[in-house]
Amino acid sequence: MKHSKITAMLLALCTLLSVTACADRGSSAAEPAPVESLDTTETASAAPDSSIPDSEADSRADSAADSAVDSRTDSSADSAAETTTALTSEQSRAPEETVTLPASEKPALVKKLQSVSIPTGVSSVVPAGGGKAVVTDNDGICYFVDIAQDKLVSTVKRKSAYEQALGVNANGTELITLYSDFQAGDDPVLRRYDIASGRCTELVYQGGSFGFSYDRSTDTVYGRDSFTVSRLGWDGTETVLYEVSDKMQGGIAEVYAKQGLFTETRSGGDTDGYTETVRRISDGKALFSVATNDSTFLLSKEGLLRMVMAQFNSEDEQHTDCMVYDLKTGEKRRAFGVCTGSYPMQYADADSRYMVVCAMKDAVYTPQAVLLIDTQTGRQEKLPFDLKKANEVRAGYIPALGCWVAALITEQGSGKYTTALYRIDPTQAAFAQAALPVSEVNAEKSTVLGSDLKAARVKADALEKKYGISILIGNEVYKVDISGFRLISTEVHDGKYSSPDIDGAMITHMLNDLDGHLARYPEKFFDRFRADGFEGLRISLAGALLDWDVSKAGPGGVAFQSGKRFEIVLDYSEADAISTSVHHELFHSVEQLMSTQGVVFNSDEWNALNPPGFEYGAYYEHTADKYPVIGGGGDDRKAYFTRDYGTANAMEDRACIAQRCFGRDYQGVSCYDQMNDYPFIKAKLDYMEQKLTECFGSSYLSEIKS
Repeated sequence: MKHSKITAMLLALCTLLSVTACADRGSSAAEPAPVESLDTTETASAAPDSSIPDSEADSRADSAADSAVDSRTDSSADSAAETTTALTSEQSRAPEETVTLPASEKPALVKKLQSVSIPTGVSSVVPAGGGKAVVTDNDGICYFVDIAQDKLVSTVKRKSAYEQALGVNANGTELITLYSDFQAGDDPVLRRYDIASGRCTELVYQGGSFGFSYDRSTDTVYGRDSFTVSRLGWDGTETVLYEVSDKMQGGIAEVYAKQGLFTETRSGGDTDGYTETVRRISDGKALFSVATNDSTFLLSKEGLLRMVMAQFNSEDEQHTDCMVYDLKTGEKRRAFGVCTGSYPMQYADADSRYMVVCAMKDAVYTPQAVLLIDTQTGRQEKLPFDLKKANEVRAGYIPALGCWVAALITEQGSGKYTTALYRIDPTQAAFAQAALPVSEVNAEKSTVLGSDLKAARVKADALEKKYGISILIGNEVYKVDISGFRLISTEVHDGKYSSPDIDGAMITHMLNDLDGHLARYPEKFFDRFRADGFEGLRISLAGALLDWDVSKAGPGGVAFQSGKRFEIVLDYSEADAISTSVHHELFHSVEQLMSTQGVVFNSDEWNALNPPGFEYGAYYEHTADKYPVIGGGGDDRKAYFTRDYGTANAMEDRACIAQRCFGRDYQGVSCYDQMNDYPFIKAKLDYMEQKLTECFGSSYLSEIKS
């Protein structure tokens, strides 16, 4: 079994503590000196002593070494640091004491630490303040290492290898750890150990949290499960701060305690992907969203990093596209490719503009290169590691020193491993390798509008002013950051992806059609997309919207949230792209907006409106016989769905109902009023209007104009 598969199971800590100190820098850590076991575990009933000095409190600022590199760049890095600081929780954060390397030491890009040799693999490298790090191994020992002085400070012996070191408190006196084996059904046990005396205080939390994050500057631990974010109190209490209401469509992805943020992943509706929403821990407020599909999200000083495995750029080399989003606005700053091979391991930190990537050459995680990446420029440096027997690389950033620490895990045979530590100094990197181009799906394309679309642009401008929205036509649609689909401009006239007959007059006609449908919405309806700092709704008229999987048909339209903007893309090649798709996609946008306001459709309440035993899912085109659909050949009065497509998932069901409300009047009766003929669907519509009224004060569906 590969080492990475073992360490992936290291979720917890069940510990008794003993401490050894190595006075001599040359002391070997291979066999920590035996010490007397300290049976001092006690149950906590109050918060820890608040008199701890904060001289080494955690920091948002870079070290002197990182600042030296920043001097070679523009001001955007400083802007990113200010942005991140503005997004943290309300507590102020004192700058961390800057630590420098010994004056006698010769600068080096990579330096092996001689004071530490770990006779097993490791699971994590965590900053411990003051230029120190705590390295957690797989045999029950934590190594406290002074990275600047290359000195093993102490070791902490544990009973169990199944542990997770969350961090060291602000003044470096206590180790915060966690034992949690959620697969075994064990409740999480949070422990803090006084490093000097070995005294252990432990708290048992009866909850389902399986992901944890520690903010050392405020001494706060946050836990998450699939649907909640909680604060774990040092008095044994657990306070739920945020809960996902629509559990069918969303879940908690990650918590970034130090930044006061967490991310929530929601189904992207008919985008066949997902939306990652960045929220504030303090109040759950949504800051922005990013459309995603099989992505890994990380934080760096530059912002939110979205790492997406790209297409093969040669027969034997695969790379990852990295998109960098501003943490305040969600706008994409830049995109670049990184040589990562298959299944990369990526490490980033919100205090550093750099990231460490271990590129793998096969599916069993065999390292082929260790890279240092500048996320501001995309340039990369291949680090001089000997990877002949390497099994894995773990990395962590040390803010006070401005350096990274890499733990190189080497296989020794017979299932045994050893680990060596290396200090990586970004100021010594040449970054000789230019950023790779991104794959076709993320590549930048010309957004210049052709001269034959000038008249159509004038019409689009008029509609923008009339409704308070944005409209993109022609090559302008390439401004949209879309995931999961291939976007083709109407100005592509190859006859393969887009019609060769589309011209400016046809686009103008399409805009006139769009005008007629938008006019059916209540006055100032679209203003709601600009509330609370959002940047409004943008509708793009594409020549084609294709699935990257050529075996699948593309949709008539998609709706998603990107940054502070709500996006709708309509496929011109679909005959009903305007007459039906725009209303369908608009409800998706409305539901996304409702989510940012904390108003969501409760999964249990919604499912109670469906037929007994019904489950959303595949083969929705064959459900008409069992679950009647309007016009499906059965008794329409017993229908639960307006279209077969509505059985795909709850979001599509609601969008299909809203779409039908915009049908034309029949014998003087509006489609909205015709819903009274379908009592089961009307019950769903009533619930939709209840939620719309809760969010906006009224339901626009009852105010549709003829």
